[in-house]
Amino acid sequence: MGFKNTFPQLILILALLTSLIAPMTVFATPPRQTPLTQYVQSSDGRVSLRLPDSWTYTDVVASENILTYGDSADAVTGRLNDVRGQTSFIVGNGGTIVLLNVADYGYTTASIEVLKSVMDSGLLGVQNVGGTILEQPQEVEINPGQTIFLAVIEAGTEQGYAATIGFGDMMALMTATGTPTTWESSRDLLYSIIQSVRMPADPSTAPPDENLPPEDEVTVVRATDGSLSVAIPTGWSFKDQLTDNQIFVFGETETEADNRSVFWISNEEIVVGGKGGLISSRPLSEIGLDPATVNIGNTSNTFIQNLGVTVIEVRQLFTVNNAPGAYAVVDWGQQRGFLAFIVFGETLAIVYISDSPENFEASRDILFPILESVRIPAEIAAPPTAGTGGNNPPNNGGTGDGGTGLGGVLGNTGNTSTVALPQALRNEAETLEILLPENWQTFIASSEEALIAGGDTIYFASSQSEIDVLRNSGLPAAAGGVIIFFDRILIDATKSLTPEEIFALLDPSELTGRSTTQTDTINGNQAIWFEFNQETPTQTHGYWVVFVFEDKLALMALRTAPSDWEQSGAILEAIFRSVRYNPEGLSGLGSTGGLGGLGGSATPAPLRPGGATPTPTRPSASPTPTFTPTTDSGQIQTTPTPTLSSVG
Repeated sequence: MGFKNTFPQLILILALLTSLIAPMTVFATPPRQTPLTQYVQSSDGRVSLRLPDSWTYTDVVASENILTYGDSADAVTGRLNDVRGQTSFIVGNGGTIVLLNVADYGYTTASIEVLKSVMDSGLLGVQNVGGTILEQPQEVEINPGQTIFLAVIEAGTEQGYAATIGFGDMMALMTATGTPTTWESSRDLLYSIIQSVRMPADPSTAPPDENLPPEDEVTVVRATDGSLSVAIPTGWSFKDQLTDNQIFVFGETETEADNRSVFWISNEEIVVGGKGGLISSRPLSEIGLDPATVNIGNTSNTFIQNLGVTVIEVRQLFTVNNAPGAYAVVDWGQQRGFLAFIVFGETLAIVYISDSPENFEASRDILFPILESVRIPAEIAAPPTAGTGGNNPPNNGGTGDGGTGLGGVLGNTGNTSTVALPQALRNEAETLEILLPENWQTFIASSEEALIAGGDTIYFASSQSEIDVLRNSGLPAAAGGVIIFFDRILIDATKSLTPEEIFALLDPSELTGRSTTQTDTINGNQAIWFEFNQETPTQTHGYWVVFVFEDKLALMALRTAPSDWEQSGAILEAIFRSVRYNPEGLSGLGSTGGLGGLGGSATPAPLRPGGATPTPTRPSASPTPTFTPTTDSGQIQTTPTPTLSSVG
């Protein structure tokens, strides 16, 4: 039943909600990339690779041209059966290598053109039977002088890399995959396994230095939608705000990343205290420029003049990964840095990477390589990210270890909010939105069942049975949570309390095993949250989150059984970091004001347009497609028969 809009009743709600989520989940710090200490060579010496020491493999290269590997015997067996065309179920992390003779395709050597042709043929076959290409194939140099074609695809219960690798008259179709729930956290490790492949086999059995736990100084991070990537120093914070504000920001601390966000959105002259930057991109056509005729030198001069910045070092032309660009060192507000404009195909990237004026000279050797690392679209080998990564204290209280890719970016935060959340759930007024994993169940309470009268109460869980557990305050067996959305005046009648004061009123003292309370900006809104790992009276691991909006509050509790934390923890954090609110309605959400209208010879549109925010969608899982490239005669290549596990 509903409760009256009084503060004492809200305290009862708080107690009820605490009992409802008592067994919740906490974020574990992602481990460093596992070293590839195990040397594996096929029995005929045609191929070798390196694996983590605990992984296993099956070598039938001599008889069937197939080698499969994985983190368990089941992972190996499932992939081997799949390649053989038998009924199988893919589990865990692993992959396949299928060796082919280039002559079977009418060629004499495995040139990059041949690798591309075979990749295109295979991906077409995957699409024809319901598979999905998540990231289009790219030419990638995995080792000096060794170039492959690499794509990311999903089919059935398998998601990950598909690659074509060549050497002389031999070619390998390779996969390095996980399941949809393990892929993102394992992406960096799987890519390193691809890098370790040698044809013929590597004569050295000793692990090379690059396969030791990574100590790289930079980490490549990218937007969730794969539209851009950038290499930033390992441990820096970053936020993907492309959907709401059309920017991707980063900084040596979360504060510095937030400073760049506020600067871009509101045009405030933020006083920066450290290094950071922002990237925004727009189709050239939207700012009145023709991709066929754009002159980046003239265009950048116009933009620099229109922005009213103070030029410290004159504009220079340069290229970024063969994309033409121009940059100048400018003072913009209270910052000094590299302001650059780069044309990637039909897209213009606006990049500003800066420090305080007094520290810029000491920082320029750090900042300029960041500028040169920008890629549109993103580097395929870079692990995706959504929301925030960076150097916050780890939620479990430990000291984070950085590393390349996902481990390096998220190693200090425990934030693995790279989980795909294709299901968008909104309240009836369409002012509040939560993103959920595909196939999760929801229950929106009626007005009679709402925990606060006049507000919204929304339950979500990985199964319908867990929804019932949530509604009845039972002991959780799986992941789920609830969000209560209500008028701020119920607690803060004059709307004068600070977020910290509001959080104190909604702080459930019964929850134990807490991490440090975090103050955050999530999708432009203030949020305060903590993680807890409670052992008594019931074991539970989770998050308690309070969102403070101008006229509303949202109280969110997410939890799972401790035994499920490793599987579901990342999902729960991703869910609370997906929350968006707009009192005018989300259908028209877009950035306004701020640094619009850089201008050109014509009058361009603002650089940060408004417009609808699309609801994310994702194709449903399909039966495992068979990847079957053809020979140059058009006949199906049958010896061997590569399948999804051969190329993803």
